[in-house]
Amino acid sequence: MIRVLVVDDDFRVADLHASIVGRLPSFEVVAIAHTAAQAVASSRLHEPDLVLLAEYLPDRRGTPAQLVERLVAYARSSEQVTPERRLDQVGIDRALVTLRAEENLMARRIRDAVNAAAEPLTAAEVASAIGVSRATAQRHLARLTRGGAVRLSPRYGTAGRPEHLYGPPSG
Repeated sequence: MIRVLVVDDDFRVADLHASIVGRLPSFEVVAIAHTAAQAVASSRLHEPDLVLLAEYLPDRRGTPAQLVERLVAYARSSEQVTPERRLDQVGIDRALVTLRAEENLMARRIRDAVNAAAEPLTAAEVASAIGVSRATAQRHLARLTRGGAVRLSPRYGTAGRPEHLYGPPSG
């Protein structure tokens, strides 16, 4: 059983997340905290395996499907790493690949959205197109740009920093 601590300052969101987690097989909510101090105290008392920590999303709410996907990916990776099981480097690498599978899927969704667009997109437009936060889109876009899967081009305005536009790689 994976013991989960849910931390969110919004009581309704915390209860919603706890109910989603509680319905999943092999997950158990051991506590809900609404402040950092409560989270620290609950962590010490309950020693959870996983802390589900709130992420502030000012422009949209997270979806239960994304939460379930992340929890299932964590469960798969945690099955491979247990105190009773000694892992060699191959086992550690396998567990990390499992844990990162969702991250790779998200990067692929972002790359596909950029490639499908008629015009280069901002990070906010990419986020809106696939239903994630702007910060999540920016993190993946930066990695995709470094790897050459997406092209970054600045758009200069009259003042301030240039706006970053993301498009398919040059070819």
